[in-house]
Amino acid sequence: MAAKGGAQGAGNPPATNSHTIVLVQPTIDKYTRTFYDFGTLSEALAGICDLFENRLRELNRSSGLVELRYEVADLFRFVDSLPDLSMLILDPNSRQYKPFGKNFIKNQLFRHCQELRRE
Repeated sequence: MAAKGGAQGAGNPPATNSHTIVLVQPTIDKYTRTFYDFGTLSEALAGICDLFENRLRELNRSSGLVELRYEVADLFRFVDSLPDLSMLILDPNSRQYKPFGKNFIKNQLFRHCQELRRE
């Protein structure tokens, strides 16, 4: 997986309704690499939040935790803890996928969480 940081995909911001592939390596073992396929950037961001929430449930399984509460900073720590996390977002004009790294993802997650708070 190549997209590190946030300089990838420089230029026009990606279309939020574009097909998005999330590439994840949850452990240092390269054989844990996987991908998730989403119809839009927003769905991909919700998917990353789901990954984090599933991790929280795993860590708190014995406590009988019913409701999850976390701050954006906790979500960012999760993103930073992953050996690799990147996105490929379809550019509808060029019909090519552009890579984006963790910095971009954290920026988009922040916006995503702000939008959820407004709902």
